[in-house]
Amino acid sequence: MKRTVAFILGLILSVPVFLRTGPALAATALSAGNGAIVLALSGGGMKGLAHIGVLEVLEEAGIQVAGVVGTSMGSIIGGLYAYGYTPREIEIIFRNADIAKLLGDSSLPSLLPEGEEGRVGGQPLVNLQFGPDGKITGPMGGLPGIRLFNFFSDLTAKIGTGNFLDLPVPYAAVATDLETGEMVVLKQGSLAGAMRSSMAIPGVFAPWTQEGRLLVDGGLVANLPVSPARALFPGYPIVAVDVSSGLKRRDEIRTVVDVIDQMTIFMTGQNVAREKAGADLVIHPDTKGVPLLSAESVTEVIDRGRQTARDALPRLLELAAAAPRVKRVAHAAPVINSVEARGIAASRSEQLLGETASWIGSPPDPVLIQKTADRLRQEGDFATVDVSMEEADSGTKLVFNIEKKAPYEMEIGGYTTNVSDAERALTLQAVRRDFAKEGDLLWVALAVGQDWGISARYLTPSRGNDRWEGVLSARQRDVSPVNAASARWERYGLTLYRKSVRGDWRYGLGITLEQLENHGDFDEGFAWGPAFYVGYEGLDDPVDPRTGTQWMLRGWWRNADTLLLRAGGLSVWSISPVWRILLSGGLEVGDDSNPATAAWLGGSDDLLGLGEHPYLADRVAWARVALRRELKRSWWGSTNIDVFGAVGGTFDSGWSNLETPWEAGVSMGIPNNFLEGRFFILYNSESEVIYGFSLGRPIPVRDPLP
Repeated sequence: MKRTVAFILGLILSVPVFLRTGPALAATALSAGNGAIVLALSGGGMKGLAHIGVLEVLEEAGIQVAGVVGTSMGSIIGGLYAYGYTPREIEIIFRNADIAKLLGDSSLPSLLPEGEEGRVGGQPLVNLQFGPDGKITGPMGGLPGIRLFNFFSDLTAKIGTGNFLDLPVPYAAVATDLETGEMVVLKQGSLAGAMRSSMAIPGVFAPWTQEGRLLVDGGLVANLPVSPARALFPGYPIVAVDVSSGLKRRDEIRTVVDVIDQMTIFMTGQNVAREKAGADLVIHPDTKGVPLLSAESVTEVIDRGRQTARDALPRLLELAAAAPRVKRVAHAAPVINSVEARGIAASRSEQLLGETASWIGSPPDPVLIQKTADRLRQEGDFATVDVSMEEADSGTKLVFNIEKKAPYEMEIGGYTTNVSDAERALTLQAVRRDFAKEGDLLWVALAVGQDWGISARYLTPSRGNDRWEGVLSARQRDVSPVNAASARWERYGLTLYRKSVRGDWRYGLGITLEQLENHGDFDEGFAWGPAFYVGYEGLDDPVDPRTGTQWMLRGWWRNADTLLLRAGGLSVWSISPVWRILLSGGLEVGDDSNPATAAWLGGSDDLLGLGEHPYLADRVAWARVALRRELKRSWWGSTNIDVFGAVGGTFDSGWSNLETPWEAGVSMGIPNNFLEGRFFILYNSESEVIYGFSLGRPIPVRDPLP
């Protein structure tokens, strides 16, 4: 009797506990041994983060997923899930990722290969790309999406199959053939490439090449991919997750992103309605008000997906209970029977992939494959390097799909400011790739302003990250220093360098010849001597860094009797998600007997207020510190407020201090992925208050150093 009473009492007490666990625990108990569902995940930009919440509920409920077909953001979330990431891990990936940086593709505005010095500055006003026939070939989108693709590649580097249906969860991505308008269901090849192809919103992201086709966002043909899911996984119930939102009202359309979002809804509305009709269940999270390309509300969007899936849990359990179980087929580990690089000449492929011969006859080694892909991405003339595995009866062909940059490219840019006429200039850059042989580069730049300059550079193809560079330049300078008479001169130079790149390190050793012609009372004539540089490029983003260090030291032993040096660097620390400290500084060693070889202090690199009238000396040094508050970060760039202070010093040849100018102020930077600019107010050691602005980036003048 006592046991019976205890049992009944325990049962009564357990009821509230059972009820408090909610549907997830109940679902786990009910779904054990039941069948599986197939997911069709829609596109919708950052609204697609709601898919993560849906996957979490399915995982909690023990509902198996027999397959995933995704479009756009659905292809990204679905691809990561199919690869083996848990919903919680996917959430952490997006929470920790700098989405604005990945979308924006911030990069140094130059046509020269990554890491090359002597770049003309300035975000371009115009960028044009031309094919071998001289016709314009690009750009084909506002954003290249290369950084995003590399991010996907890193996340899926350990994939051991070229068949997406052999992944832990069978998977396919939907894209659109830009040439024919046909639906393309990607089931093999490069997983990162499939995800990147599927999310290429026309006009926003450049198209992506996959399976020999030029592909764009799959939302144009099937934003909710129910029909391809039904075709790939017959017999299973199709659960469609539609994250699209309704049309915006007039007062909600405020930015270009809102316009793109509204147009996307127009374009996808009909195919979404058609696809919905074929689904067994449609889960429609509330994504109203979620921006298309902003990840500021990751948690909120995931929670919306989670809540909607929990509301639909009874129907999900019902579908799973009546469905067949997941059929897992064991697949033998693939064996590489050949390695190929497509998109480049056979001779260059042999040179770049020579070490891969030892891979033949062995299973794919993800570490070696990723290392090789990363090395190829450093080649200056490659736009993208994708890796895919093609399955055949004889084995697996490992393919490095390489897309070269356009053979001809041109940029128009420049810099303007109200505080220095000397730094204003309009710049033109032009590049001819594969000029004499595949992999080389001829670069020409012209700057027109108060001063003018022209430079031509030729870089040989890289060989093991080493290459030769020849630089031919001519430049006029006209300066009015604070502490010396005005001077004007012209310099003609020729430099030959042997350059090396080792990870983040840059080295160069060579010789420089110079012909100097002056328009005043100082020495002119011919000079020559050995030149060198060493540098470190460790910033996480060259345009808008959040962490890291960058520095460069250059030297020239002029006529074997005067050593000219310039060193400068920048370190950045993030002390919170929106606060950063930037510390920069440098020094120069020159010869003030000749203005053309003197060290100079003043300009956009060191003291802004001295740009028009710098100091001349044998030695100069400077330091600047800024406390930066990020106001807004998006794919356009970031808007920042800086409170800064800078101090400089001029010295004689014995390092005795002569002058110590300083300045302090506040500046606001505007979005910088397209055209960088800022407004500033500063107070300096001359008791001046200066109100200024700048637009673009100044040309890095390194005279007299090569």
